[in-house]
Amino acid sequence: MMKSLKIQLKSALIEFNSEKARDILFSLKSKNEELVPKVIEEVLSEIGVEWEKGELALSHVYMSGSICEKIVEELFPQNYLAYNDYPKIGIVTFIDHHSLGKNIVLSVLRSVGIPVIDLGQGLSIQSLIDNIKKERIEILLISVLMLPSALKIKNLREELRKINYDIKILVGGAPFNFDKSLWKIVDADAMGCSPSDAVSVISNWLK
Repeated sequence: MMKSLKIQLKSALIEFNSEKARDILFSLKSKNEELVPKVIEEVLSEIGVEWEKGELALSHVYMSGSICEKIVEELFPQNYLAYNDYPKIGIVTFIDHHSLGKNIVLSVLRSVGIPVIDLGQGLSIQSLIDNIKKERIEILLISVLMLPSALKIKNLREELRKINYDIKILVGGAPFNFDKSLWKIVDADAMGCSPSDAVSVISNWLK
């Protein structure tokens, strides 16, 4: 039954059929609500893998995450994204202004119940540090489009160390997909190639 549900949900999301996806997830909740985030995570992960292989468009990843986020918010209105149960997680498009990658990851994380604070895009080092301190961010997800922006993450880390601010940094974006060792060079804690990677890394950090 579970395999059939996942196939149906995946098909609905790929077709951008939010009503069908909603019916499937509401039905699953009536049987076992604890399975809802797990099924969503597995289906979105499959869609992400197929996008990486060139079998699906980026729009499929974005819309699937967005649809699931809205359905989950409707399914669990009282306890949706219970911020007190998680460390403070923030996401930002660092220096660059292209926010599509950030928005996709944000939707996917929220759709599986992981609360994330959107810190915006185009932020400089100092403005980002100000926001990190203001929101008391403990885990920071950084999306970049250009290599110069990626390299400045090392400067961000150095400035955070100067003020003794301990934080986990997960990076992603084109420069890191091109050079798989770049995340170490910029002194990040991990990198992700896809939204599902972000879910996996954060889940491991929360154990």
